[in-house]
Amino acid sequence: MKFQLLGPVAVRCGAESLPLGPSKQRAMLVALLLERGHVVPMERLLEVLWDGEPPNSAVSNIRTYASRLRGAIIDGWRRPRVHGRPPDT
Repeated sequence: MKFQLLGPVAVRCGAESLPLGPSKQRAMLVALLLERGHVVPMERLLEVLWDGEPPNSAVSNIRTYASRLRGAIIDGWRRPRVHGRPPDT
């Protein structure tokens, strides 16, 4: 699996280009890839995607984007490559 961040954002699995959805969903993927191996807090994703002015539906939108990315980006063992976890309390 190859991730392309410069130019059009793309994910390729062999010769196949995976569907990444709308621009904010692709921007979220870029934010996650730039922090690969680390937890990206919801607040950071809100900042990246809406530049300080998130709509009321922003958290719900982020959860939807994550779900769609999980479905699109699956590794060779058919496991999702995008994972979520509850915030630390």
